[in-house]
Amino acid sequence: MTKLIRNCQSCESEFEAMRSTAKYCGDTCRKAGQRGKASSKVITPKKPRSDRGKVEVCAGSVDGKCPTQKAAPYYPKRQKEYRCIACRKINSLNNHLSNFIRSSTGIAVVRTIIRAGTLETFAGMDDLDAYVKLIRARRLYESTEKKPDFHICHLVPLKTDNVVGLTNSRNCIIGLAEVNQGLGNKAVFTQAEHGKNYLFKEDLAKRWLVNPNDVEKVKKLLPDYFGPELSEWCRRMSFTPRGSGSV
Repeated sequence: MTKLIRNCQSCESEFEAMRSTAKYCGDTCRKAGQRGKASSKVITPKKPRSDRGKVEVCAGSVDGKCPTQKAAPYYPKRQKEYRCIACRKINSLNNHLSNFIRSSTGIAVVRTIIRAGTLETFAGMDDLDAYVKLIRARRLYESTEKKPDFHICHLVPLKTDNVVGLTNSRNCIIGLAEVNQGLGNKAVFTQAEHGKNYLFKEDLAKRWLVNPNDVEKVKKLLPDYFGPELSEWCRRMSFTPRGSGSV
């Protein structure tokens, strides 16, 4: 059998190789060769960043430019535009408001305003909150009864010839749909009070009047009518959008 003689790649001395792939004469040279190979690796120094010292100005919110024009250090891995905390909060509240408008509850509120012909059927946030609680209570009734057929009934109807019924805890109750539909637009509350159960049409502000087809107008007027409290209230209530939000 022919001996395979090779030169060690570490000490360069000749040795009898037992395998055709052998490179070192022993363990000592093998370890020395591995150490030398590791130390021979070239480490490429990092290039200095050309964007060091660069800053990003807040991109603003959905309401417009950031009033403070706050800036922050540039971060190349940031995937979205930089926005300050205040503008991020505005966008978050706007998203909560959008979810409310597109939710089944928000659609019911818009429908009520359309039927009344004015946003003034709600006197403020307290009335809106009470109405939403009534909607949720009605759904609870529907989930427990064998025949879910309940309506939120206005004691003074939403719209008559001379007055507009208010949508609040004094003028709204949960009742059987059959009874509510049978009464139609007849008032069933003989002790109704002006300002608490109804408003005269002649006293309504023109700014808040809406027509049956003014769905988009109602959606745009909601933040103006209820004020900044509406968005914060929507955040606390945490509504879930349903479908396209059509009315």
